[in-house]
Amino acid sequence: MTKLYELNCLIQSNEIGSFEENLRNFLQKENGILFENKPPVKKKNTFFKDDRGKENSAFLMSLNFNLEADKLNGLKEIISQNNQVIRYLILNRRTPRVIKKRRIMPLTEFKEIKEVKELVRKKVDLDKIGEKLEEILEQ
Repeated sequence: MTKLYELNCLIQSNEIGSFEENLRNFLQKENGILFENKPPVKKKNTFFKDDRGKENSAFLMSLNFNLEADKLNGLKEIISQNNQVIRYLILNRRTPRVIKKRRIMPLTEFKEIKEVKELVRKKVDLDKIGEKLEEILEQ
């Protein structure tokens, strides 16, 4: 059974294209479906510093895809083999709910329903009800 996943990667180098291509090839090979590929965004990287203590920048990449759960370990291996990946996170996503649209009633139907409701709401005299009951009981 396929599930919807989101992959977020923090990549150290500018060579994101080759890494992204490897992920796409893996998904195609394993019959996965890539839904959304957000362009990489350059972020200030505070948890990876070079030898001088200077903070480096990294690129944050995000992918949304469908894949079978047992094939997810292969994807994790590809990510862990790449030395440029600083951190990654794979999230299970729920499939979006479909919101039902309300049926819009034509004005004529609305007026007819309103008239019927008004007829039901009208009060009937107790005397008339009594007379009807007597007529029914006499028969």
